[in-house]
Amino acid sequence: MAQSSRLLTHGIIVAGLLLLSNGCTPNHEAIVKHVRATAARGDWTDLTNDFPVAVSLLHDNEINDLLHAIIPDAAKAGKRMVIDQCAAAILFSPHATNNPLSVALAARIWGENAMATDKSAFPSRLETMLRAKVPAEDLCELYNRHYYAFTEQPALFKKLIAFGDRLAPLIKNSDLRNEVKIKVLDGCFLTQDYDRALALLEASIPGADRTEEWHATAIAKVKAHRALQRNEPREAVKYFREFMGQLRKSKDANIADPVTGLLFPKAMVLGRNAKRIGDILAGIPDPAEAAKAYAEARNLYAQALQETTNAEAAKVINAEMAQLPKAD
Repeated sequence: MAQSSRLLTHGIIVAGLLLLSNGCTPNHEAIVKHVRATAARGDWTDLTNDFPVAVSLLHDNEINDLLHAIIPDAAKAGKRMVIDQCAAAILFSPHATNNPLSVALAARIWGENAMATDKSAFPSRLETMLRAKVPAEDLCELYNRHYYAFTEQPALFKKLIAFGDRLAPLIKNSDLRNEVKIKVLDGCFLTQDYDRALALLEASIPGADRTEEWHATAIAKVKAHRALQRNEPREAVKYFREFMGQLRKSKDANIADPVTGLLFPKAMVLGRNAKRIGDILAGIPDPAEAAKAYAEARNLYAQALQETTNAEAAKVINAEMAQLPKAD
């Protein structure tokens, strides 16, 4: 009896296709009931066979609701791969361009599943979806959410940076487009691709907070690091001083670390850069000027400790302060 019931309900999907081929309207309600019942029974092979057929017959909102409906049963059974296959059936359907609602949901699920089960697959899944013409705005949400999760995996992080370069021009919303550009800029800086970072800044990245002063500050910082990379210590000191001068003029009392999200007083960032200048001068060597920079750093770190109320930020400040050479 159970076997005949499964055959009968499977026939609803087949009948739906036959009706469509004969120019008739398929019974959407019956198809939805069939697929939901298949998931509820845990017939995962039938589900992965029938779901793509349902996608080809149903309207966008129906597909979206159906995917939402089957996820709890599949997740409870630990069938993440089944959810993956159903999402892929939507993303790579010939009708995908007619289904923006369900494609957005499927893209989110397909990306999040990669992060949950095989993080290394995430960049390639983004690439695959972009090639399949999944809207850039749908991919932007995933990209921005998980971008910094890859900073300790250079090969994958560089793939995401390159992907962001391709994604940004396709995003119609200027705020979202510029958010991706900022991610790419951060990535170029973190991977020491200073020429690319400088090109992005000199082309300008619009935004309410990205004023001319913001750009000037960022350009000075990138030029300082590029000078270090090129083994030009005096040039590096010059640009770090320029960066500190720009930072002092800023109205921002606190500055967020782009990777950890911790808020630090401006004095902490100034102290960090004064210490860096001291390290550079000590390496030349120029001990007298290095000692002045270290003394400046010590005073700035002490000021930052007085200004911060965040225990985690204070811990970082103390740790960096402890690395300063002992004053003579």
